[in-house]
Amino acid sequence: MSSRLKRLSEKFFQDVQEIYEMHDIDFESKWFPIFHLLMIEGTLSVTEIASQLGITHPAVNLTVKELEKKRLVASAADKRDGRKRLISLTAKGKRLAENLEPIWQDIRAAVDHLIEEAGGKFLQEIESIEEKYSSKSVRQRMLEIKAANKAPRAEIVPFAPEYKADFVRLNKAWIEKFFKMEEADLRILENTDAILNVGGAIFFAKIDGKVVGTCAILNMGNGVFELAKMGVDESYQGRGIGRDLVTACIDYAKRCKASLVTLETNSSLKAAIALYKKLGFVQVDKLDHETEYDRADTFMRLDLAAAVR
Repeated sequence: MSSRLKRLSEKFFQDVQEIYEMHDIDFESKWFPIFHLLMIEGTLSVTEIASQLGITHPAVNLTVKELEKKRLVASAADKRDGRKRLISLTAKGKRLAENLEPIWQDIRAAVDHLIEEAGGKFLQEIESIEEKYSSKSVRQRMLEIKAANKAPRAEIVPFAPEYKADFVRLNKAWIEKFFKMEEADLRILENTDAILNVGGAIFFAKIDGKVVGTCAILNMGNGVFELAKMGVDESYQGRGIGRDLVTACIDYAKRCKASLVTLETNSSLKAAIALYKKLGFVQVDKLDHETEYDRADTFMRLDLAAAVR
């Protein structure tokens, strides 16, 4: 991923550089972040530039030196703190900024067009990755995954009356964490027979005798089954339990000669949606039946008949 992002970044820089040359403007595309920040903010210290752009002090100093050689920026000691250098655009730099602004607008329009053509979510995904990365690095995630892989696998078992309270407990925990209980939730959680007596099934994940996860598969009729009510104990997440539960439900639907498995979820549950996609589900605009849930804004389906073909 890092290599591909670096390659894409280099293509952007080279493309923009050719645009500057096309306009006979002596400006390096790599200077843009610092130059544009100074154009907006006025005078900033090296530390402030590094902090706002999320880059290192040496990187800031290197670019500032290059801009100083072109007489586009000037630096001066802070009168209140002689250890700090204050950077600002020179008169030449400000004139150049005025000439660059319409070109930048054209570049923005072209980039917006490219992103829209590619699906329109590129920047949102990048921002999401940056946010998640800041909370937990790849190294941390790798160590957690390795630890989880060493942990005992969950045993997947079918419904038994003694698991009914766990079905309610696990589902209430995740629903109330992200949303609120709805009438449709209560109707299903309080009446498991409504699932089991019409050809559906409920599976549970157990580790060391403790029920740590659950998932149901509902028989909607005409060869259509619906995945529902998947919940995993928060302290056991990251061990592949959700994947094992969903797989058990899909295998059950296959044994019942189902042609289609559907599900309803919410777009905020990104980890769950990523799991469903890995298992072959595709997102659709709507399902053949109307949803009963206010929170449901994302619909997916797994075409078992196509998979067999």
